[in-house]
Amino acid sequence: FTGRDGFVIAADAVTGKRLWRFESGGSVSAGLTTRDGRVFVGQSGGNQVFYALDLKTGRPHWSRRIGEIWASPECDAGQLFVGNKDGMFYCLDPEDGRTIWQRKVADGIYPAPAVDAKKVYTGSWDGNYYAIDRRTGQIVWAFCRPGLPYHLGSRPDSAAPVLADGLVIVPNLGGRMIALRAESGLLEWEWKGVPWRICNVTAATDGQIVLASVFGNAYELPFDMRLLGLDLKTGHQLWELPGPGGLTAPVFTANSRFTTGSMGSPFLYGFQIGKSPEEPPKLLWRLKTGGVMYESLPAVSGNLGFFLSNDGWIRAVQ
Repeated sequence: FTGRDGFVIAADAVTGKRLWRFESGGSVSAGLTTRDGRVFVGQSGGNQVFYALDLKTGRPHWSRRIGEIWASPECDAGQLFVGNKDGMFYCLDPEDGRTIWQRKVADGIYPAPAVDAKKVYTGSWDGNYYAIDRRTGQIVWAFCRPGLPYHLGSRPDSAAPVLADGLVIVPNLGGRMIALRAESGLLEWEWKGVPWRICNVTAATDGQIVLASVFGNAYELPFDMRLLGLDLKTGHQLWELPGPGGLTAPVFTANSRFTTGSMGSPFLYGFQIGKSPEEPPKLLWRLKTGGVMYESLPAVSGNLGFFLSNDGWIRAVQ
């Protein structure tokens, strides 16, 4: 895990004991990506160097300067995808960091990429969501339409695309969640949301239900968070829960359960999906912490969930 102090830290998942620490030289805003014994991490400031670290020791395998990075990279099938704040999207070789191809767009890239067998999907502050050919770096399609100013949440921001059932699920135009067809970029459905609320969070899906979240002004209390369940095929709203969510994303786990935090209260939550899609989830547990969760999401491994909150602590919860 990382923090504003520029350190990348590895800890034992069961005990929390620190195993190693690496100083990157700048603030790290994005989550880490691990693959094949390596940890990939960029910085949003400092010397703008991107690193591939050894998972066991924390020592660099390679490093190169590719600009300020806001969003997490994605590594799949011998390709490492990462975009920077200047609008350059890279496909790198994870073994040595060399550029396989690069694609420039008109403004910064803030969503983490998602990949399937043929394309990589991301978005930019230029207002577009993009599907890019994994082999050539050519843009396959771009989706954009006139909307609200950025401060009301119109442009692709920190929410990552989510792929499910041939769809690319992303927030759009402030208070909306949309599904685009992965092949063509055409709009499949649109959930128009709650008036004067912002939807700017990574969705989650179990293959039937899409979890989305809305909130009020992120800089003024009350935030008025709501977590919503949408039908994956139609976008129809199934239920609504007040309190969880905001800028923190939910994560599905096994047995139709999901976990999430909140940007407005210092609680972590565990829920069980109802027997029918329209039935609101059942609260299984709630844990009070010393802070709230903002632009982050829980990480789940085995029977443990890991939560990073703004009080500076990372917590492991069963």
